Amino acid sequence: MLMNSLLLIDCTTKKSAEKQLVEMPGYEENLADMKIKTGSLVASMRQYKVEEEDELRLNCFFYTDKEQNMVDISSVLKDMEYPVQGGKHSEKKPFLIATQSAYMKMDEATIMAWVEQMCKLAHQHGCVMEGWSVNPKQPRKPVYE
Repeated sequence: MLMNSLLLIDCTTKKSAEKQLVEMPGYEENLADMKIKTGSLVASMRQYKVEEEDELRLNCFFYTDKEQNMVDISSVLKDMEYPVQGGKHSEKKPFLIATQSAYMKMDEATIMAWVEQMCKLAHQHGCVMEGWSVNPKQPRKPVYE
């Protein structure tokens, strides 16, 4: 599922005393930063022959300090039909969740909308979107005529 990803962006935020690790002002700043980084990554994807009309899956990574948050976000991602892997990771990032999106167009607007959706989802479930990546060598979405 999550193999040899060549491109990665971090989306980190500050911890909060509440269930949610993301503070709203920090969340907004982080989302703006993530969008800037995403724009740069989308531009660099073209060097790997990933075109706007290509439909690929993006890998997404979240972390949290609470096992229940991992369970909650995993459930939502599974409802979205995203494959999910999660478990204990490290002392600094106790629980890591990895998933893969559905196929989507590789144009900047589509990816930006997805990044915003993933950052909001993370915030709603007490997680942090750590980043995302794409494997430009993965098979493209099959085209049925």
